[in-house]
Amino acid sequence: MGAVHALAYPIGGIFHVPHGLSNSLVLPHVLRFNAAAAAPLYVELADVLMPGIQGDDTSKTAALINFMEQIAIDTGSSVSYVKWVSRRATCAAWLKKL
Repeated sequence: MGAVHALAYPIGGIFHVPHGLSNSLVLPHVLRFNAAAAAPLYVELADVLMPGIQGDDTSKTAALINFMEQIAIDTGSSVSYVKWVSRRATCAAWLKKL
């Protein structure tokens, strides 16, 4: 999870996105990037978060990543980011006109 925070800090610093929101945005991408190396850990976590999940390690790993990504969608984090960046871009464009 160090990579999640490492990527989230610049997003927050540059775009002033709240830290929790920036973490939720990069988490699925970091999970996918690390999937091959961390599959045994992902499988263990998938079994805890999704009791009764069936399949091999690859499918459980993919299911965990999708599950975590769905949390961001369900809570509106992905939509919030788009609104946040859009609002920032609009403000930046307006400031350039001054």
